[in-house]
Amino acid sequence: MKKLFTAVFLIMSIAVFGQGEYDVRFDLDNIDCDNAKLYINVDVRASNDASAFQIAEQNYRFSFNRDAISINSTTISEEGELSSFIFEDGALIALYATHNLSGSLDSVVSYNVELQGGDGVMLNTDWINVGSLGFDVNDFQACLNLTWHDGNLFPPTFVSTNSDTGRVTVPGNFFLNEMSFSCYQEVCDVSLPVELSSFDAMNGDACSILLEWTTNTETNNDYFVIEKSTNGIHYKAIGTVKGAGHSNVVRAYTFIDQSPSINNYYRLKQMDVDGIPTVSSHLVIRSTCFNDDDSTVEVFPNPVREEATVKFYNENSETQLVLTVSDALGRLVHTETLGVNDGANLLQFSTKNLVSGTYYVQLRGSSWVSVAQKMVKVD
Repeated sequence: MKKLFTAVFLIMSIAVFGQGEYDVRFDLDNIDCDNAKLYINVDVRASNDASAFQIAEQNYRFSFNRDAISINSTTISEEGELSSFIFEDGALIALYATHNLSGSLDSVVSYNVELQGGDGVMLNTDWINVGSLGFDVNDFQACLNLTWHDGNLFPPTFVSTNSDTGRVTVPGNFFLNEMSFSCYQEVCDVSLPVELSSFDAMNGDACSILLEWTTNTETNNDYFVIEKSTNGIHYKAIGTVKGAGHSNVVRAYTFIDQSPSINNYYRLKQMDVDGIPTVSSHLVIRSTCFNDDDSTVEVFPNPVREEATVKFYNENSETQLVLTVSDALGRLVHTETLGVNDGANLLQFSTKNLVSGTYYVQLRGSSWVSVAQKMVKVD
């Protein structure tokens, strides 16, 4: 079984002279011990509420131990939130160029993000994922030794912002937190607290995905975290299930994903009573609810009582849409803004406050409106 681990590596704080402060961190997405692959997120945020600023060009630079990681093996596995066209309330606020690794050499990584239009995204105290970097691991026993480049190491990391006189490059002082781990074998040479005998998925009712797993034994097992990805690399938690603590008998568990995409990767993160995670191998299942080129908006169940689901495929890179409900006379009776993902989406909205009758549901993007879908509300 593959053993994976999630942790935060390093944080550095940088003073932005007259423009605020920011923190940047390595957020380890996963380590694939079987295939010697390492994936690291680069995240950024404003250090505090008073130091919020609009982020322009960025160069995240660091070194690694060439005994642990293969030189020149770095790839950008996925761009994060500071990517391409970014809209806010229908208006373009930033256009970031395709991320690149220009300037990277040997065991030095230079991860570059260029602002091509707009004033840039406003950073607040919430972490923003800049992107994810992938590496090939050389030596199972070697330590990673990830080191941010400060003013004493060339080339230095910097972030810029806009000012009255143009772009301002940010120098600063760096400091590191304690690393959760630094050596590959600290993660890959651990014994599993849970013996997982099966982990399966199947298509369920109403576009859902049913996950089922069984354990033969459990030791200090507090709970399971169900994580999901659409590409098999970047996972987000979608739910938890309580574990048995200590057990020497077969135990069965289930979880239902009510909002699947077309292709769905799942993995289980087991958390022990000391808060230490261990992650299982992933599985993948294709939802039978969507087609690859499905541009149709569908509302179900229909008739509906208390809650309706809108199924649609987002091929316009929208990050949020406006859902509207009109009655049979064309009067607007409900509207709300919903966050959406690229590709397949299932969006729920409440119909409790609607009286019985016929309604029409539409989705509105920044430059398009869906065909109205008829919906019947019953008591």
